[in-house]
Amino acid sequence: MFSIDGKLYEFCNRMVMLFILNLLIVLTSLPIITIGASLLAAFECQNKQLDYKNLIVYYIHAVKSNIVRSLPFLTFNIFSFLFYQSTIHSEFTTNGIKFISFLFNLFLVTYNINLYIMASEIKNGSAYRIFTDTFPFTIVTAVRTGVLLLLVTVVIKLNFQLLYILISLFGLSGFLMLYRKVINRKIQLSNKIES
Repeated sequence: MFSIDGKLYEFCNRMVMLFILNLLIVLTSLPIITIGASLLAAFECQNKQLDYKNLIVYYIHAVKSNIVRSLPFLTFNIFSFLFYQSTIHSEFTTNGIKFISFLFNLFLVTYNINLYIMASEIKNGSAYRIFTDTFPFTIVTAVRTGVLLLLVTVVIKLNFQLLYILISLFGLSGFLMLYRKVINRKIQLSNKIES
């Protein structure tokens, strides 16, 4: 149980890697223009089985190489965020419209995350191709990922004291890893279809 090959060691090692990845995402996202490159590098690092030193080196190299490539996605993210903020702060009269707005915003968040997943999978594709391939991919995975995003939203809204500490330490990278695992099979299927 406590050996290097044991499940406990593997779990603890994975948690340390997520903590390091989360710290790298936060630090490299401080200049706003690098947020897209940071997320893209995080998804690329999650595809690799790296040790601590190689994780940091690979991540920094991936951020540097993806800054220009991620600018169209970051621009779309900014406009999506502005649209999301406008729907949150507007006064809707009926609960049905509020619910439709919530579903659309959930789809928009899912689409934005999937942009970076598809960009990490399609290395040499144009931004237009990634945008167009992400839309049907998001529709296919919306049911699976919508529940996960809804759960994360509820946890953040409740803001439990203990969960706040865990979210701070592993929040972004842990969520991205869990999200990636949920849709990993769909990515493999779309890669087979593309081949």
